[in-house]
Amino acid sequence: MTVGLMSVLALSLVACSSGTPPTEPTTAGTSGSASADPVATSNYPDRNITLIIPYAAGGSFDPVGRLFASLMEKELGVSVLPQNMPGAAATLGTNTVLDADPDGYTIGLSSGSAAGFQPLISDAGYSGVEEIQGIAKVGDSIEALAVNINSRWQTINDFIEEAKASPNTLKIGVAGELSSGDLRVSMIENALDVTFVHVPHADGTGAALTSLLANRVDAMILDVGIAAPQEGTELRTLAVMSDEPAAVLPDVPTMSSAGYDLPGSSGQLYFVFGPMGMPDDVLNRLEEASLKAIESAEFTKFLDDSGIMAEALGVDGTNDDLKANQDAYVELVEILGLERQ
Repeated sequence: MTVGLMSVLALSLVACSSGTPPTEPTTAGTSGSASADPVATSNYPDRNITLIIPYAAGGSFDPVGRLFASLMEKELGVSVLPQNMPGAAATLGTNTVLDADPDGYTIGLSSGSAAGFQPLISDAGYSGVEEIQGIAKVGDSIEALAVNINSRWQTINDFIEEAKASPNTLKIGVAGELSSGDLRVSMIENALDVTFVHVPHADGTGAALTSLLANRVDAMILDVGIAAPQEGTELRTLAVMSDEPAAVLPDVPTMSSAGYDLPGSSGQLYFVFGPMGMPDDVLNRLEEASLKAIESAEFTKFLDDSGIMAEALGVDGTNDDLKANQDAYVELVEILGLERQ
């Protein structure tokens, strides 16, 4: 693999951290992200808030979003109602938030790939992160490659060697076409000179996992937090896509320790966002509440147990992270030769 490819893939999947997380909420007015002439709404919030999760139940975003919503309720004093809205590689739900009134009553929890990758390769309905108002970053997931516990592959080396011997034969299930997992498979193919049959599941990670357990696919890419509870009973995780072993799967090797040069140490960037043009006081209030929720002991423990690397960032840090992530995706699309759909 070329040095250029390694650096680009690492940027696209690593947290792209913009610096030390703020200990206090930033002032939205200094971020250049709130409306130029905001309307003060000092009584915000005075009614229920909807939190759009643009992924189906059964994936990693759903439980994160639901716990986040319950903790936000404690901070804001109103109901925060999570609503799953999967479809179009998470752009359906993302668009719903971006098209909402910028009053702070419709926000979302989405991914770095939905924000910065999908607009590059599809008609997402928005051009990229410049049309997204970041509120707070939650953290980054770690992805893994897993097989059915009854499969013939005992190690990642067994699996890769068979893939090399029988190109375009082994089927890998992913959450959806051009999803983060689908992109990860393309990256493995590019780096290791192998080819797989990509099997996307429009209904998300849960559907892909069902296919794996039913032996309709040979392997799948999934977050370690989903793999860990079923490790050794239903699944055998062959490798994690991180620089160090995942805390929730300490005995599973990394790709690099197994002898495969794969850059990148995380899967998805989790972030809270809203439509552009929210008044400063609304954005400040959401940022403050989000950071308190994310940094709470309950949420931090949940992220740790779910294999998600927590990183609480405010408005400015989140927007910087999203921009860096998107810039890396621009180069990645060119390197992998992906064409706009």
